[in-house]
Amino acid sequence: MQPSINLSNNQKRVILGLCLYPTSSDSEVARKLSVKRSTFSTIKKQLLNPPYEMIHPVNVPNAKALGSNVLAVGYIDFNPNELDKFISERPKEILERLQYFPNLVQSIFGHHSGVSFLISKSFTDIVLAHNEVAGFYHENRLTSPQNLHLFIGKNAEDGLHRFNEYGRLLAAHWKIKIDKDYISQSVFSSLGRNTEKISSLGWKVYEELIKNPGTSIVDLARISGKPRNTIARWINFFEENHLFQVRYIPDFVKLGFNILTICFLSTRGYDKEKRIQILEMVKKYFYPTDLYSSKKEIVFISISKDYFSLRAVEGDFFDELRKNSLQVIIIKKKVFSTRSITFPKNLEESMIPLVDYLRSPGKFDLHPFSNQERG
Repeated sequence: MQPSINLSNNQKRVILGLCLYPTSSDSEVARKLSVKRSTFSTIKKQLLNPPYEMIHPVNVPNAKALGSNVLAVGYIDFNPNELDKFISERPKEILERLQYFPNLVQSIFGHHSGVSFLISKSFTDIVLAHNEVAGFYHENRLTSPQNLHLFIGKNAEDGLHRFNEYGRLLAAHWKIKIDKDYISQSVFSSLGRNTEKISSLGWKVYEELIKNPGTSIVDLARISGKPRNTIARWINFFEENHLFQVRYIPDFVKLGFNILTICFLSTRGYDKEKRIQILEMVKKYFYPTDLYSSKKEIVFISISKDYFSLRAVEGDFFDELRKNSLQVIIIKKKVFSTRSITFPKNLEESMIPLVDYLRSPGKFDLHPFSNQERG
């Protein structure tokens, strides 16, 4: 079991700065977090590299700008005995099955359940991917049809309200005040962006940028074999058009967070105003790392220090709901130990396949496949 690491106040502030202001310069972030600039840069280098490696950068493509219109979250309850047997006898098969789908961005597995996150161009592609994966689980007796739940958001007001937005959670846990003017940026902007001006060379630079987060322009030029001014020009274009967002992802186990919760809340029957009110309460109490909503549901992921902390927050959340005469039903809730969950398909590995999929003309080939077709 990997122990948590005790951090100094300055180390905590540097982690906060990276999470809250990923695109700002070291000088700007140091000023906002009241840390000397030289101290900030030294600690940043320390935390990003061995032996600490407590936080790492990811360049997340703007799926909305690349053509995504639908997002979904699938929840599966497993038969743990069958799952153990399957993994023992065919350890790579679930991983291969999940990696086949480029619009399936991330999957989290525990001993009793799993969750998959899908971003897609169309409702059809979401259903094809979900049905194929769900069918695979059912055929191998890993679950039953009753243990499958799919959240889909496809309307203008639906979406990702926050994505890998860890700063507020850490600030609340560490009791560190953040800039009162801080505004979180959604990775998936609702604004349409023009990608027609991007040449084949531009797309190659874009892929290298996504594949190599935290890499300097000089090093990107060396990796891609392109001139530095070409790399810089394209990166400026991508930044101006909000085609990617820089995010820093903390190692929650090392930071002492032991519980990860995924929760589906029903908001059926409430108008837009009430749904927004409930959404704000979720933000206020759970500081979700990922937050999705539709006209019928809210789905969120939150991280807690321990189970006692989680229960206390839940109690405060439902108390405020009752005070406001609101009733929210928990459709599904799964609590994972951060020390035992696995990521068969993680965010970083999925970025390039996702870009390729969203750029491809028409529908992607998501038909069911056999071992021969995989060859």
